[in-house]
Amino acid sequence: MPPSQCHVACGSRNGRSICSDDASTCSLSTRFRDTSVVVVTLDSSEVYIIVSLSSRSDTQVIYVDPTTGALCYNEKLGYDVFSSQNEALDYVTNGSKSLCRSIIYARAILGYAALGSFGLLLVATRLTSSIPNLPGGGCVYTVIESQWVKISLQNPQPQGKGEIKNVQDWRSLILMASITFVKQGT
Repeated sequence: MPPSQCHVACGSRNGRSICSDDASTCSLSTRFRDTSVVVVTLDSSEVYIIVSLSSRSDTQVIYVDPTTGALCYNEKLGYDVFSSQNEALDYVTNGSKSLCRSIIYARAILGYAALGSFGLLLVATRLTSSIPNLPGGGCVYTVIESQWVKISLQNPQPQGKGEIKNVQDWRSLILMASITFVKQGT
C-alpha cells in the first residue's frame, strides 16, 4: 500500500470516536496515518523491515542481522530513522528497487522469531475494522490475510527433529493468536 494513500481514518469529534474504511467519507480536519510495514529483501539477501507507526510521525528501519537473525535498530536519524517511508525505502535500496529480490507491503507485524537456520516474520497484509469506535479514539482490526516471510541465516545451526516440530507448532500458535485483533489509534 503506498504511504500517500489513506484508506482508514480514525479520530474523534465532539467526544465521539470516528473510524471509516474510506477516508473520503470522514470529515475530520486531522487524519491519522495507518501503521504501514514494508519488508524489503535485497539481492544480497539482506532483509530490512520499514515501519511507519500510526503513533509516530517518523519511519523506522529495522535490519535483520543475517548471521543471528537479531533485529537491529539504533535510533539514528538518517540511518534507521527517516521522515517518511519513501525516504527510508530509497535509503535501503540506494534509490533503485531493481536491487530488491522482493518487497512486501503490509499493515502490521504479527510476530518474529529467529529459529536455527532461518528467521520467521509474520505480517498482516489485509485487515478489516472490527470495532471502529473505541473510547478515546482508535480502532480494532481483524486480520483477514497474513504472509510469512522466511529469512535465511548465513551460519545455520543444525536443528533436531524436536526443534523442527517446535517451529511448526510455533507457526500454528502465532497464526491463531494473530487472527484475533490488531489495535491502532490514538
